[in-house]
Amino acid sequence: MKMARPLRVLHLIPALHSGGVERWVVDLCTLAPAHGMAMEIAVTTVVDGLCATRARERGVVVHVCPGHARPLAFMAAFRSLLRRHGPYDAVHIHLHAFSGFAALAARRAGVSRVVVESHNVMGNESGGWKRRAYGRFARFLIGRYATAGLAPALAPLEDLLGPGCTADPRWRVVPYGVDLEPFRRPVPPGTGRATFGIPPDAFVMLTLSRLNPEKNPLFAVRVFEELVRLRPDAWLLMLGEGPLRPAIEAEADRLGIRDRVVLAGARPDVPDVLRSCADVLVFPSPPPPAGREANPLAVLEAQCCGVPVLVSEGVPDEAVLVPQIVSRQRADATPAAWAQAALDHAAAKLPGGAAEALAIVERTAFNAEHTLPELAKLYRG
Repeated sequence: MKMARPLRVLHLIPALHSGGVERWVVDLCTLAPAHGMAMEIAVTTVVDGLCATRARERGVVVHVCPGHARPLAFMAAFRSLLRRHGPYDAVHIHLHAFSGFAALAARRAGVSRVVVESHNVMGNESGGWKRRAYGRFARFLIGRYATAGLAPALAPLEDLLGPGCTADPRWRVVPYGVDLEPFRRPVPPGTGRATFGIPPDAFVMLTLSRLNPEKNPLFAVRVFEELVRLRPDAWLLMLGEGPLRPAIEAEADRLGIRDRVVLAGARPDVPDVLRSCADVLVFPSPPPPAGREANPLAVLEAQCCGVPVLVSEGVPDEAVLVPQIVSRQRADATPAAWAQAALDHAAAKLPGGAAEALAIVERTAFNAEHTLPELAKLYRG
């Protein structure tokens, strides 16, 4: 009997840096063949980051479609790419408001299933008139040309598609599906604290995010300064890259704690570092408009590892999968209050440790083995 061909899907994303969404898309492409799909990626910016390396190592096809800043030029380039490398059964677009232009181009190129996904709360309705007009026009294009609209939580869905948008059956919340296999594997030797020069019995506060203003990493450094007053053996391990790295180094120098702050950059072994190094994950990203969190993968990954997590109200309720190990602190609380909360919350361990936490996550919609079949249904129509 002739085998059915795989469903061909193209993901369109801004770039392949080291962010959580980019890692998630590469993971989806890796897992897709087991679910009857062949996924590829197109990026609008050429950046050879950690996720680009991961995609190459896994054999994921990556295309480049420039012109993101010029809608007409971009649409022409995207139509050309789709016709040249297609046919595709579906296109999955991750460009927030600009997704409207990409959806129009995809439908004009003959793609029948166009999925738009929102990963941030950008606040398009709260800016000046030009921003509001752009957001409304993008919403019109998405409403006309997209066959489905997704987000991992309600706030980013309504940010892109409007309040009450779920009245339209095309628009829905679909949680991120995390590849849980790396969390099941034993931590390889040589991955622990010694890798970063951290003493084995130290108290480790870990952050995991891009070093961008909306993630509030400078505030995390000030929290750590207060934490050192409470725990003189404390260390700060920061995973991620971004434009604020020089400012973080300067702030740590100014506060006299530079020798206890490890800027480890973007790493491919996040599950191993979380399990072998972290006493507590601190995630102080503020609520909109200063913050843009939809459903941060860093918070989900820490819970998969059984690591206690301290977050602000900028993190949506949908991100709390293991409530026993997640605590909240107001974003406008003082660094001292955050430090005390982090120290107190570090004791919030499950009796079964990481294995128990992972078992809880495995039963949720955040397991990629549950999410991929749902995505396949959307792509097939």
